[in-house]
Amino acid sequence: MGGDTAIVDMDFQFAPVPHYFDLTPKRGLLEALANSGELDGTAIGAYAVKHESGLRIFAPIPDAQVAVDFNLGDRMVQVLDVLKHRYERTIIDLPRHLDENSAQLLKSVDEVLLVMQQSLLAVHDAVRLKTVLVNELEIPEERITVIVNRYTKNSTLDTDDIASALDDEDLVLIPNQYKLVAESLDMGEPVVEQAPTSAVSKALVGLQGRVLGQQPQENRSFLAKPVMRLRG
Repeated sequence: MGGDTAIVDMDFQFAPVPHYFDLTPKRGLLEALANSGELDGTAIGAYAVKHESGLRIFAPIPDAQVAVDFNLGDRMVQVLDVLKHRYERTIIDLPRHLDENSAQLLKSVDEVLLVMQQSLLAVHDAVRLKTVLVNELEIPEERITVIVNRYTKNSTLDTDDIASALDDEDLVLIPNQYKLVAESLDMGEPVVEQAPTSAVSKALVGLQGRVLGQQPQENRSFLAKPVMRLRG
């Protein structure tokens, strides 16, 4: 999957995604956005940092300016269009908050992955977010996949309660193996490589197959929209 996939880290304050792979970008996403009108499938690659798997990561460089003085949403849509033609899969990781820029991106992707945790507050936030996505941004419900991260069977809040609140019976469950995942992030090594037989790795591989299996022959873009933060 890695060689055909690009991931875009839209967290301009902290940009954690490269660190998850023990990488440091030399050219940043803001530079790509500043030159969005001149990019093509060849030029866009110069702004990515490459993982050994072939995965390309587009992220702000360390200590990059946080404030930008151009219309980020319009430029990001331009960059996304280039990425969609260059790579088979493009994943955009957004911070939790919604603004004009993220709303514009949400409208332009093929699928929204809404990630939440197993708590009453997370359910409240997820219901609110899904309502905004469907009613205000007019994103069809069938394009939204709800993912319950850090799932545990012993929680007082079970999946039936979550499914009822979100009116979604097809939840994706990622089991809670916090220590293993935290160690993986600290080491900069994907958990599916560090512990491929673990429950969380199997769940993530299953999620990958589910998402990609819906339209396997088409170039697609996905937008990961975390509900609980920082990156629950």
